[in-house]
Amino acid sequence: MLSLQVKHVLMKTPTVFSLLLFFFLLSLSACLTAHKNDTPLVINIINFIRQTDYRIANSDSLLFDAVVKHISPVKKYNFPATFLFQYDALINPEYQKQMKTGLPENCEIGAWWEITQPQVEAAGLHLNFLNYYIS
Repeated sequence: MLSLQVKHVLMKTPTVFSLLLFFFLLSLSACLTAHKNDTPLVINIINFIRQTDYRIANSDSLLFDAVVKHISPVKKYNFPATFLFQYDALINPEYQKQMKTGLPENCEIGAWWEITQPQVEAAGLHLNFLNYYIS
């Protein structure tokens, strides 16, 4: 049975997705209009990658599967894309393997620095993230 918090997030998903789709199409429309005026057309998809989301059960597996699914259209349509890693995903060998074998040449990898529990622990500190997590 899903917790109330997960149900709340899932109920918001269609609205969030609709808004993101609207802004993507609006941006694409603006880019295509600009392209007709002989200006360069530049689109780059940015993927923010985290390994864990403490608000959702089984998030490690869900988030890794989402990354794999994000790579699929990038490869299929030859889109340029940037994958920005949080520390927890950056140090995970599964993500490293996926990026080495799954990304096309026109993609780039970068870092997205947000303090995560593995990063705090690697620094020898302790913080209870369940009590301090702010979304």
